[in-house]
Amino acid sequence: MRRITLTLCRPAVLPATSSNRNLIRQPDGTIAFIVDFTGAEMKKLPADTPVTAQASIGDNAEIVENTVRYNPVTKGWRMILRVKVKDPKKTTDMRAALVNTDQTLSETWSYQLPANE
Repeated sequence: MRRITLTLCRPAVLPATSSNRNLIRQPDGTIAFIVDFTGAEMKKLPADTPVTAQASIGDNAEIVENTVRYNPVTKGWRMILRVKVKDPKKTTDMRAALVNTDQTLSETWSYQLPANE
């Protein structure tokens, strides 16, 4: 028996995260994640393109800030995701991808915030 997998036609390489500055603890108890998305396809987008982050987080936290800005230095996009963890003794899973209306522009960034024991 052979298995056949069909997928949608997508660009061979989606823009990837180029830097991931995370765990920036804020005075209000939240944690900020700063993620840069870069790549050839990102460089083609005009700076005024309405790019947003489609983000999700596990039950142990809530998203309190979700912003995306054009980064003229990298010619890419910077996502800032700020979260409030409910129970620091539990892990927290999060995911995000950049989108423009209904088109996915980037790979999915995934991160597991470890438990603070």
